Amino acid sequence: MRLLLAATLAALTSCALPTLDASARYLEFEPEGDLVLSQGTTNSGNSIEDLGLAEAEAAAGVALDLSFGMPTLSISSQSSSWEGEGILENEITYDGVTLGIDTPVSSELDLGLHRALLTWDFIPGNSEFAMGVGVVGLEIAGAFEGVVPAMGVQRVEFDETVPIPVVALRLNLDLGGVEVGGSMSGLSANIEDNTATILDLDINGKLHLIGMQQRGGAYLMVGWRQLELDVEVEDGADRVDAALTFSGPYAGVHLSF
Repeated sequence: MRLLLAATLAALTSCALPTLDASARYLEFEPEGDLVLSQGTTNSGNSIEDLGLAEAEAAAGVALDLSFGMPTLSISSQSSSWEGEGILENEITYDGVTLGIDTPVSSELDLGLHRALLTWDFIPGNSEFAMGVGVVGLEIAGAFEGVVPAMGVQRVEFDETVPIPVVALRLNLDLGGVEVGGSMSGLSANIEDNTATILDLDINGKLHLIGMQQRGGAYLMVGWRQLELDVEVEDGADRVDAALTFSGPYAGVHLSF
C-alpha cells in the first residue's frame, strides 16, 4: 500500500495541471430485495414490497474526474430516500423494540453512496481503458413505525455507515461527437464484525452539445446505474442484514475543462 501511494504521488506531482470533468445527474432509483433487523438470532426478513418501499424515487448525484495524464481521481456522491406504508411479513426486532408479524408500518429508507476511485488509463488518446482501486462510503438508514397492542406506537430505527474497499474498471469509447462507456467497481470485504459485498455498475452515453469536443465542452448524458448490495452489520446484540438491489435510469449534463 505504501509503495502504491508513493508511486501515485510521484505520478501526480510530475504531471501538468490536471484536466477536469464534472457531471450532475438526476436518477429514478428503484429498490428491491430483503431487509432483516434482528436481535440475537437472525429472523427472517421483510421484502422491500412488504415494507411499502418498492416505488422508484428521484435521486441526485454529482461526480468529478481529475485526470493527471495516466492516473485519474474520480469522486462521486449520490443520496436517495424512500417512504411508504406496508405490512410486516416477518418480525422486526432492533434496539429493544419489536414490531410483530402483520403489523402495519410506516417505513423510511435512506441510502448514501460516496465513492473515490484512483484509476490508471492504459490507452493513449481520447478513449479510455482504466483499472484501479478505491473506497465506497456506504450510508444506509431506516425507520419503521407501527402500533403494538398494549404499548401504542413503537418505532424501530437503524443508521449504519460502512467503508468498503473496491477494485474498479473504467471504459470510454470516443466516437467523435458521441461517447459511450461506463464504470464498474466492487468487492467483498470483512471489516471488524461487519461483512459487505458491493457491485456498482454505471453505463452511459454522452452527446456533445456545445464548445470544443474534448476540452471546454458540454454534453448531454443518459445512462443506467445498478447497485448490488449485501451487508451484514452487528452492533452488540443488534444485527442489520440487507440484501438489496437499487437500479434505474438517469439523465444529466457533463462538462469538460
